[in-house]
Amino acid sequence: MVERTIEFDNFLSVEARRAWDAYWAASPHSAPRQNACYGDVEGAQNHRVVYVTGKKDGEVAFIGLYGLSPLFSRNIYSEAVCLRGPVFDDIAFGKWCLAEVLAFFSKERIGQVRIGPRWIFPEAEEVESMLFDLGFEIFERHNPLGRRSTGLISIALDDERLLASFSGYTRRQVRLADRLGIEIIEATKIEQAEEFFINIKKMYKKKALGNIARDDFFPVFDHVLKNGQVGVVLNAYSDSVYLGGLYLTRDGHTVYAYQLVVTDQANEKHRTLRLAPALFFHGMRWGREHGCTAMDLEGYSADIKGAGQLALVYLYKQGFRPSEVKSLGQYAAVVRPMIQMVDKIGRKSVASVQKPRRALARLKAFFKKKRIIG
Repeated sequence: MVERTIEFDNFLSVEARRAWDAYWAASPHSAPRQNACYGDVEGAQNHRVVYVTGKKDGEVAFIGLYGLSPLFSRNIYSEAVCLRGPVFDDIAFGKWCLAEVLAFFSKERIGQVRIGPRWIFPEAEEVESMLFDLGFEIFERHNPLGRRSTGLISIALDDERLLASFSGYTRRQVRLADRLGIEIIEATKIEQAEEFFINIKKMYKKKALGNIARDDFFPVFDHVLKNGQVGVVLNAYSDSVYLGGLYLTRDGHTVYAYQLVVTDQANEKHRTLRLAPALFFHGMRWGREHGCTAMDLEGYSADIKGAGQLALVYLYKQGFRPSEVKSLGQYAAVVRPMIQMVDKIGRKSVASVQKPRRALARLKAFFKKKRIIG
């Protein structure tokens, strides 16, 4: 008979952290946010951190890093969030651990538990059914089925074969960046991180995507991106002029293209150059150097015309010739209904303020898309 145990900790010892990250690196269902270094990020963002470790016969077989967001005080929390996790490979054991997780958090003053295990369909169907059995409901706001669409690219190739797998236009753009002397480097200094942050913030404002706060970005830079092991920001320059950047993270198998920004200066300085292909190509090389065999485009659909305001994004991603896949989205289980209701009212109030701005941005994006692909 298998011995099952589960532990809930606010800190990990050096030995426990080593075992955690070893399982994270090996599991085919891991994701960057479940690396133990993100616990340091959660702490820096004023979140209470709970590390959940499930073991079978003394061996780690389940990990879940939960950040608890304060609602009114340090003793009441809107939700316990496990972003892109928890990580488990045995579905039956994962179900047992998640039942224990719900029981643990039901004793705390927490509104709901939100998770998003990284499983790809059709394999994910059994996990989806298991989550419903436990009382989880779909949390995704934009997809009623709760499934995310993304694109995967095989990067286990040398540079020339990788380039050859792209479309002709995308391949030419990568080579054009090289001929123009575009320099792409890892951001390791605070000044380099600042360049990326300022411009990504401008992009968020321009497209009415909400606000990206310094307190959200710089803890990630300090604990994850600066040393270039689990994540990195690649910055592009031309004659010391900042052109843009790409924010990447990885797990043991896949590198994820998280955020891209291209400045107005890039378009003014090199009108025939599309910067994104060169940045993504360097991102693939970075992932390959860290043992990854695939890149996740973090959102993609082959249906460009049906993509709405994301059409322009999917259009340039199409040049990498990805395979479109569906994966599990986010799921939530309410454990304290009253707290969850108060939090929901607060979220609706914020959304009502942002809605007109976002509607205008979507309208502008629609007409721009019609001009380009209509």
